[in-house]
Amino acid sequence: EVIMNFIKNKLYIFLLIAYAFPLGGIGLSYLNNIISYEGNESDGNFNLSYQDNGLEQGFNFFIYFDALPSDLVIEYSKEFKYQELNSTITFNGSETTNPSYAGRISDYLTVRKDLMALSIPILAKAALSVGGGVNKHKSIVPSIALLKDIYNIENIDDLYNAAEEDWNQNAVYDALADNSMDASGLHIQCGIQAKVLMLNAFINAKYTFITKDDNNSIDSFPGFTIGLAYGF
Repeated sequence: EVIMNFIKNKLYIFLLIAYAFPLGGIGLSYLNNIISYEGNESDGNFNLSYQDNGLEQGFNFFIYFDALPSDLVIEYSKEFKYQELNSTITFNGSETTNPSYAGRISDYLTVRKDLMALSIPILAKAALSVGGGVNKHKSIVPSIALLKDIYNIENIDDLYNAAEEDWNQNAVYDALADNSMDASGLHIQCGIQAKVLMLNAFINAKYTFITKDDNNSIDSFPGFTIGLAYGF
């Protein structure tokens, strides 16, 4: 019994220290973005067009460090997102419409600050925060060059019929890497963090400003994330 009480006391002390002096955490979020994809390109009589069909959705992994002066928190997140598109191909009077997808991998570095905090002693606390930072993106959208790479066809006259063939999975991965488009920008966000001992819940609203995009792959857009993190 003495040993059990000793272990319990040490555990209580550890939990109190972890709660009172957090260093940061690691977590996972689900996200939605309101982003518009629309494009149209031609090569001879071959025309490819696409437009978005719903919200962009995905998830991210994030890690944050909140043992900084002035209640500042620095956070890094890696986002993986996709969006369903409607794609139409026309060639010599023939037309086919198929669902397709746009994909994007993004990196966000954010500094945020708590503005207002509420707490229930020992049990839980919540905070409202605002922040901002920098971001970069690697996007892929339907294109004639992408189709040529996937099907390994250079002759545009053969590309329309090739669309009925099965894709080689390795060829798709290589084609996506070769045809991705880069962009970068700034972002602002506001959110709520709720914490119960070592468990943290986050709800964030974010707006991403695209400031550099040589391929015009994406526009500035708003987004929303909800996630859970384990604090340490």
